[in-house]
Amino acid sequence: MMSWIACVLAPGAVAQDGPTDADVTRAWQRMSADQKGEAIAWFQAEIDRRESFQNQLMRHVFFSLPHGRRRWPKQTPAPVFDAAKHCPAQPIARKKLEESSSALARERKTMMANIPERRIDSAWDYDWALGTVVQTGDPDDPDRIFANALKGAPPELDLAEAILTGMLDDGKQREVHAAFGHLYADRNGTAYPGITLYDAWCSGRDLEMPDVECLGIVHTLADDWKTWVAPVAERKQDSLYERLGEWFTPIQRQRALATALTRTYFQGDPVLRDGYDQSIGRLHGIWEAHVSDPPRVLGGWPNTSKVKDWERWFTDQDKLLKRDKDMASRAAGRQATLLREAVEVRAVLIAVLKEMGALDPPKPAPVDDTTGSGGKH
Repeated sequence: MMSWIACVLAPGAVAQDGPTDADVTRAWQRMSADQKGEAIAWFQAEIDRRESFQNQLMRHVFFSLPHGRRRWPKQTPAPVFDAAKHCPAQPIARKKLEESSSALARERKTMMANIPERRIDSAWDYDWALGTVVQTGDPDDPDRIFANALKGAPPELDLAEAILTGMLDDGKQREVHAAFGHLYADRNGTAYPGITLYDAWCSGRDLEMPDVECLGIVHTLADDWKTWVAPVAERKQDSLYERLGEWFTPIQRQRALATALTRTYFQGDPVLRDGYDQSIGRLHGIWEAHVSDPPRVLGGWPNTSKVKDWERWFTDQDKLLKRDKDMASRAAGRQATLLREAVEVRAVLIAVLKEMGALDPPKPAPVDDTTGSGGKH
């Protein structure tokens, strides 16, 4: 059976026709837990044996590790700032909402409204405060792997992304990431799990940040307990927000660029944020110019704290791309290859399910003849 799939899906083959996502999903839902486990194991084996460009990129990242690729800690809950410590005159204790809270769901939806939702469901992330990959979900969940595969993502693509993000972190902003990694809270002291101060600042919303969180950042990063004291006077609020912005902007630039580069490293047309969705071709060009080697990109990483250095980096990258007349063609080829391979990943999944008979029409339920009228015919 393995050889049958390898034959049907030879390298470079692209399956355009076949069952729809809805058809495949219905077939998957009819399968038992054991059947799903068998299908995912088979799918994983088929993907692993393919010599695709995407697989080569993932192996390059995995082989860079000094340990097993899954030896990472589980994500821990984000902390809250201590109101009694940072605002003794207004010690409104932070109270986290439960995950089942409708108020939490509404706030998450509102706060993330301007952030496009990813196509894939990731079980891994990179913690910028700790400088390590963290596990955020079940990496072996068959339903998650299936859903991602149907969208063209191979198993462990999310893990490779998280590891690569760490490779693009120079580690110079750990303390700032940690400060903005505290939970967002409103003026009533309600803290919202899943929404950090970084998320709040990225949301684009006009927020009135409580003194507890604002001063918590100042006290943590500058050990300055005198310039601003709670309750912060209105005349001093602008200067406080300006100071916070001076810390936030560099880490936002750092994370946004690293995320955009990471996703275009492995995917042809990923979902990007922070305006990078308009620069996907340019990002593929940057990887092509640096022979898809993360250390080379990090070696010339821009100083995100200085506007001129930040802008100069992009100018230098454009010059690098324009210097080579064939670069645009190679960058387009890189993107096209990854787009084709996403289609092939989906095709491998469908081929496995077909071979298992999962995509055959369900058999009709047997008719019980003993419940008839009992009359003679």
